[in-house]
Amino acid sequence: MAKNSKLAFGQLMPITKIMVEGFKAIRERTTLDIRPITVLCGANSSGKSSFLQPLLLMKQTLEYLYDRGPLLVTGENAKFSYFDEMLNHDGRPKAKSFSAGMAINAGPVEEITYSADLDKGLKIDSAIAVLSSTLIKLVPNSPPLLEDIEKDDKSYNYLINIMNDH
Repeated sequence: MAKNSKLAFGQLMPITKIMVEGFKAIRERTTLDIRPITVLCGANSSGKSSFLQPLLLMKQTLEYLYDRGPLLVTGENAKFSYFDEMLNHDGRPKAKSFSAGMAINAGPVEEITYSADLDKGLKIDSAIAVLSSTLIKLVPNSPPLLEDIEKDDKSYNYLINIMNDH
């Protein structure tokens, strides 16, 4: 398929980048380009699974039939007992949040930042997404950080509802 050709309905769009920050072995924002064949190799505890687990957490959250909050931490793909298990633990002061995202079809990286609140539990701090070809950052219970968003965009309204519910 040519790079600029249109995808048929129902055809999967390829993930072209994965971004992780503050999750387990990965402290700094790190982006991995995904090619048709991508091999992750390294010593034990070097961060290989730290690239995949945040995406698996998001996948199991999206596939779950009921709303279990912003992130389903115990499921078929990944299991964590405590939020602290997900945070970077490299000997320096522990991270307070982690971010994960991906780029689809060579577009910009869309990401979500999660943190834990002692009163509310796991929460979404912010989400960066592409809507109507505009990159925006959403923060719960706040207006979007760009003013030129089309307010009738269904994706925009969906994300605003998710952000305000969690």
